[in-house]
Amino acid sequence: MGQEPSSGTCEPGFTAVRAVFDDVLLRHPGGAALCVYRDGKAVVDLWGGEAAPGVPWSADTACVIWSVTKALTALAVQQLVERGVVDLAAPVCTYWPEFAARGKDAVTVRHVLTHTAGLPWWPGHERLVRMGDADGWDRTDEIADALAGSVLQWQPGALLGYHAFTYGWMLGEVVRRATGRDVTTHVAEEIARPLGARVAIGLPGEWEKDAAQLLPPRRPADPAEATRFADRWHPGTPQGHALLGAGPEAGYLVATTANSAAFRRGEVPGANGFASARGIARVFAALAHGGTLDGVAVTSPDSLRRHAAVHAEGYDVVAAGPARRALGYARPAPTEMFSPYDRAFGHGGLGGQLGFADPDRRLSFAFLSNYPQWSDGLDPRLLRLVGSVYDCVWRLQ
Repeated sequence: MGQEPSSGTCEPGFTAVRAVFDDVLLRHPGGAALCVYRDGKAVVDLWGGEAAPGVPWSADTACVIWSVTKALTALAVQQLVERGVVDLAAPVCTYWPEFAARGKDAVTVRHVLTHTAGLPWWPGHERLVRMGDADGWDRTDEIADALAGSVLQWQPGALLGYHAFTYGWMLGEVVRRATGRDVTTHVAEEIARPLGARVAIGLPGEWEKDAAQLLPPRRPADPAEATRFADRWHPGTPQGHALLGAGPEAGYLVATTANSAAFRRGEVPGANGFASARGIARVFAALAHGGTLDGVAVTSPDSLRRHAAVHAEGYDVVAAGPARRALGYARPAPTEMFSPYDRAFGHGGLGGQLGFADPDRRLSFAFLSNYPQWSDGLDPRLLRLVGSVYDCVWRLQ
């Protein structure tokens, strides 16, 4: 606490955002970064606090982005669909024959992208990997084998339920089988490098010395809130299963996982992305402009219209609330109202990470912090920051 004011810049018309960001820094430990693009240019680029004890957060500090990773993986698959390499309607087993075992032959790529595949967890996952553990996260081949040999929790398309980790591992295997290279390499070569965006799946070795260390979350003071939080990770609940929870204490151990060598070097394409806020904002700035930024096209306007449209909506049986799903991207919903505008799309991440595109206002937003904060609905920090950005946009109209 007692942070120094933020570093960075705000363009005229967006200077009010800095006061809100500085207040966020003052109220919470650790560090954070915020980057906003409008009309293809950075209008807010702020950072502050500590990336690790005694280490200041810098403009290029890379932080774990948790489920914001799902948007990077979605864009990778979208590119392959656009090129005719992957078919949304094709069964996953078209590319990964072993996946057809035990009645999974009808699960399509579209089902996985929309969280309707019916495989949000697999029995016995704790023998390989558990949230709160430091090991197991780099056993990608063994995890793929376990998923291929698993049974469905429901028939594909029958229910909507958040696939917190399995989403990424299933799509990662589709990408690897369809192209011969892993999704980590695809994101690096087809998204990050062309856009000049500091984003990656897994933590590149050359970023290690500058990467943020995740802090443990606080324990809720309110007993009812503490109970809700514990239930979220309990392995006896759908959400606890999907989050690979090892028990009600797992949520307090997320830093043990995120800071571990196995998690950082592994390929967890639904959760172990690392990025700077600038990097995430650049990716979503391209998506806010029909797929092109600074003359570099990562996808087409037609592809974006199809992939960012709502493909599944209703009650999410895992997250226990309403959800609206595009093809890998989230759309604003009552429990995830990250933008006041319906056509916005993006993804949140565990404990308060967020990246999204608002194509109608030609805007992108990215906020990253190494201090996870649990809340029902959107993180209060995000409510304030997103609100301050849109206040500026509205005043400029």
